[in-house]
Amino acid sequence: MRQGAAERSDNVLNIPQPQREQARSQEMPAQRSGQAIIALLQQAADAARRNEERAKAQALHLADELRASEERCRAIEARLRHFEQRAAEAEEWLLRIHEEVQDRLIAPLTGNEQQQEAARRR
Repeated sequence: MRQGAAERSDNVLNIPQPQREQARSQEMPAQRSGQAIIALLQQAADAARRNEERAKAQALHLADELRASEERCRAIEARLRHFEQRAAEAEEWLLRIHEEVQDRLIAPLTGNEQQQEAARRR
């Protein structure tokens, strides 16, 4: 059994202490670089998440504003139709009043003058 233990120790690479520290120091920059890259990726992912949330919030806000604008537009169109109808009714009344004035006031006056002129000519 002691031979097995001796053989095992022969199979193990014995690195002297200074070489171990050198190997660790070589691992450290690669490890630090890897961790730095992962940290930067995490920061980029966080920034992307924040941008997405901000974009979603802005989109919701703009959608609400659009809905409100559409409602105001529909209300204005309804008021427009109402006032167009009132204007059409007022125009009809003005036309009717004009016809009444022509028929009742102006026509008799011009008719009398024409009758008087006809009588003078005879």
